Amino acid sequence: MLQSIGKGSGYMTDTKTREKMFDIAKALAFIAVVWGHMFPLHGMWFVYGFHLQVFFFISGWFFSVKKKPVDFLVGKAVRLILPYVVIGALVCVLLGIKNYLFSDIPLKGAVLEQADLYFWQGTTPIGPMWFLPALFFSLVVFYILAKPKYTILLLPFIVYGACVLSKTLWLPFFIINGVVASGYVGIGYLSRKGYEKLKGSHPKAGYIFDVGFVVAMVIWVIFQWTMPGMIHLFKNEFPRGIVDYLGAMAAVYAVLYISKKILSPIRYVSDYLCFFGKNTMLLICIHEFDAAFGIMVRCARFLPFEGIPLNLVLLIIMVATYSLIVYIIRCLQRLLVN
Repeated sequence: MLQSIGKGSGYMTDTKTREKMFDIAKALAFIAVVWGHMFPLHGMWFVYGFHLQVFFFISGWFFSVKKKPVDFLVGKAVRLILPYVVIGALVCVLLGIKNYLFSDIPLKGAVLEQADLYFWQGTTPIGPMWFLPALFFSLVVFYILAKPKYTILLLPFIVYGACVLSKTLWLPFFIINGVVASGYVGIGYLSRKGYEKLKGSHPKAGYIFDVGFVVAMVIWVIFQWTMPGMIHLFKNEFPRGIVDYLGAMAAVYAVLYISKKILSPIRYVSDYLCFFGKNTMLLICIHEFDAAFGIMVRCARFLPFEGIPLNLVLLIIMVATYSLIVYIIRCLQRLLVN
């Protein structure tokens, strides 16, 4: 599916290595998502600065404008909108039943109330699922702009306009969030194009990117420490404007760099993270149920820790539990297929 990039550059040498790097990056980003949702009082400013941006960037890196419009829309809708609707409906029904059992609200009213919050208002119990329609619309926006020649130059202005409009205009299904995030998709797409050109003209392109990743991480950390503020993609908040938007990209590059360096020296860690990264869609659905019902957080009361140590232990338990659930589901899939 993927062509070789950077052969001989020391950065990305073959399809298998390349896939591992991106799968590990997605795994790290998803763990950061879980941390941000479950432990908002500790380090949320840090994880919100890069976690979902990694997914938008990687989607842009592998983006293709060769598909016909209908095929593109149907394919993305099946992959992104269908899980959003199905899992969302199931969560709303279960939460509606829960509210019906523990309150005087009629069952139909309880379910409809959750559906209104989830599908229309985009609030609790939306959890991590809001990312799926946002990604869908970000890809649609970029597809429209990337098709004609030079219209991609309009992307920064469209992103900025969407950020401004988000303060006064509300649209359902996270359309504005998708437009704002389409800039990250575009950066991922242009990064791949630029790398392909660079590695063809410069034999040590990979080492240039190595230095770039380190510099990017240093810049991002400096921005975070010297100009406090927190990016919030869900709310389209960029307190420091373009500094936040581009600073997040510096963090994304650093995550990719770290993912690349994990590959060779720590085999079993990389294999596990690859498994985790390849199943991020399923993990998002699992995390939605966990976040909606507070299942894993309730377990915290039984742990003899407090503060950050409690968060770290609980995060390890959550990641291990999620992995086990994914493994069981994949095993059942194989049994059904065979």
